[in-house]
Amino acid sequence: MFFRSKILYLAIVILASLNFVFGYTISYELNGGINHPENPTEYEIGDDLLNIFPPTREGYQFLGWYIIQSNANTDINLNSHYKYSNYNSKSKNTIAKGLGHFTLSARWGLIPQIPKQDMRGCYLIYTAEELYGLFKNNYFSGCASLQNDIVVNENLLNENGRINKENYVWWLSPDLRGTFEGNGFKIFGLRGENGLFSEIYSDYSEKSSVRNLGIEDSYFSGNGYVGSIAGTITSSTELINIYSTSTVYAEKEESFELGSGGLVGFIEVSYRLCLLCKPNQDVNPQYAPRQENAPYVKIENAYFSGHIIDEMNHKKTAGIVFKADAVSLTNVYNSSPSNVSDAIIMYHSAICEEDLYLETENVFYVNHSDSNLTKATPLTVEQFRNGTA
Repeated sequence: MFFRSKILYLAIVILASLNFVFGYTISYELNGGINHPENPTEYEIGDDLLNIFPPTREGYQFLGWYIIQSNANTDINLNSHYKYSNYNSKSKNTIAKGLGHFTLSARWGLIPQIPKQDMRGCYLIYTAEELYGLFKNNYFSGCASLQNDIVVNENLLNENGRINKENYVWWLSPDLRGTFEGNGFKIFGLRGENGLFSEIYSDYSEKSSVRNLGIEDSYFSGNGYVGSIAGTITSSTELINIYSTSTVYAEKEESFELGSGGLVGFIEVSYRLCLLCKPNQDVNPQYAPRQENAPYVKIENAYFSGHIIDEMNHKKTAGIVFKADAVSLTNVYNSSPSNVSDAIIMYHSAICEEDLYLETENVFYVNHSDSNLTKATPLTVEQFRNGTA
């Protein structure tokens, strides 16, 4: 037994020494691009930096290298959203310890074009390139108005809501502060992380809004809150006349704090520390009246009929909003074929009970799921088809 242990120990030492001599490997997924000729395929440990240069792809904008595999970090996998730029200022010693052998994937987007403004100063979006140009710095403050249906990726999803094509372009899920007017048009083929928007916010004296818009044939997945309209909303906002037939997937759903909703991942519009009030626990409270002038999110004339993925059965999914503190729902329904933890809202919670607000009117869902929190009405698939909803 002692002899076997010695042999095993020597084998480990030899393998470690080989790694030291020959270094670690770097693999690349170019997704239609051409790699930079100076990009290394291996590296040895040391105090110097490991430089990775951008690839090229004619007609597309490079959005960054993302780490999709690593033999030293089990949190990184094929669905990861770790940018290699986080390691740009770190030594090879640090990279070897954190990543070891690793694989980088190139993300591409459309080349942005700055849209023109109308007499009001509102940006007019006619093309997918102008949609990218509106959010050139990954956020937008002001007014934007769609003038056409926008197609970013054609036929992105299959009938089961899974990605159906290779070499698609990415959407960076920017932040919105202001108004996004859809004018009854639709956006197709977004492949993003948190949603059409990562966060919607505004000043206390303002309201942001998304109106008259459909999101179709799109796929959103990330390491945080995910919803096809927005990952998070952190101030008074109106979502009116909107719908989505997209797929949403919060990949880190094992965390209690993270989850996915068909339209919105997380609504948190109350910020009071409330040191003197009784903290609220994550329970199903009675409907709470809204405090005067208190912020809330209004969702009206909206539905979700896409797919919600919960592969690990973490029960962190909801048909409309995963988690909210203050929200009203009017003429809202979920007809998704996915089995979700709650058909409408999974959690209604806030730091302080007086910040809680939940009001619903004409809220429906397909009856293969349950809604324990809202006073929503279950309907059959046939009732949705014949117009009962």
